Amino acid sequence: MGAALLATAACSASSSNGGAATQSEVAPEVSAAQGIDAGASANAKTVDSSRVPETGPARAPKAGFVGADDLIARDVIKFATPAEASAYDKLEACFVRYGEEWTAYPRRRFGNFVNVEWCRGQGSNINCGGGNTRETPGAGWGSLSVLQYEREWPQVFGLSFTTGQIPTDNGVAVSFSWSEGGKSVLGESVHATFKEVVAGEVGSKLSLGMAQGFSIGEGEIKSPTKGTRAELYQRLVASPDSLRNEAKAQLDGLEAAVEAALTADTPRKCVYGKYQGGGIPPRCLRKVPLDASEKAAARASLQEILTSQRALITKHADAMHAGLVELLPSECWTPQTTLAQAAPVTK
Repeated sequence: MGAALLATAACSASSSNGGAATQSEVAPEVSAAQGIDAGASANAKTVDSSRVPETGPARAPKAGFVGADDLIARDVIKFATPAEASAYDKLEACFVRYGEEWTAYPRRRFGNFVNVEWCRGQGSNINCGGGNTRETPGAGWGSLSVLQYEREWPQVFGLSFTTGQIPTDNGVAVSFSWSEGGKSVLGESVHATFKEVVAGEVGSKLSLGMAQGFSIGEGEIKSPTKGTRAELYQRLVASPDSLRNEAKAQLDGLEAAVEAALTADTPRKCVYGKYQGGGIPPRCLRKVPLDASEKAAARASLQEILTSQRALITKHADAMHAGLVELLPSECWTPQTTLAQAAPVTK
């Protein structure tokens, strides 16, 4: 896998015009460590010693990380089928990280999640998902989770993982997330985000998922993506040209949907009552169509975003595709080999 990393990114792209119009394509965030439990056990573990190569283990996280008081051995959790266990084990085997620059968070249970993850970069010894952990140059982060209901423990269900990396100086930051089988806990999603990095600064951003959205006034215009999540994933990883074509289709679809909505006077804005003080927002008395200047501003805002994103995919399609394939080698995972469709691991 080379330098491939594992991660979730909150995938949203936005640009605003006075708060009136923004583009968004948002996937559920799966963060394994949103804070520190000061009362948790300090008995943190790194990866199994049997899997540690000569380069040495990843470092242990700082005491008190979320879930440190409920560490879970792999053989404790029970999957519904051997195929589900196989998909999980293959992913974990591919995503294990070694070396002192990485922090390894052992498998642990918190809330409905059973999570194991690795990360590097600023703040990674405290958690893998908070603060600037996933925003700084050189960062890498990752999360592999299954879900559980307390009443059914140790039976688990679903599968979610996220993977991403940010270059230290120039290049393209790539992140990817997938979630399935989450029942009432977590939605179904697939999401890829690409960001241009120049001299260590993150610039233009492109997010691709099962819908593109653009907020206007009090609502959002959405353009759904063609096909299933698995079909979208295959289009993303098939080739640089396929990735480029997918981006074009999603961006063109959003542009057409927004124009149709504006032409039909679908977007609405609020007419607010008088502010009464006390920090309480005024009430929306009624919703009315946008005026001509507001429509023009919305179109201009959308075009600014689309122009930047189209330039990004035109310039970096090859690097985007290479980064995505590096993050998720086909031997580790494809949608066809997850959950009930997965093949057993060959020992």
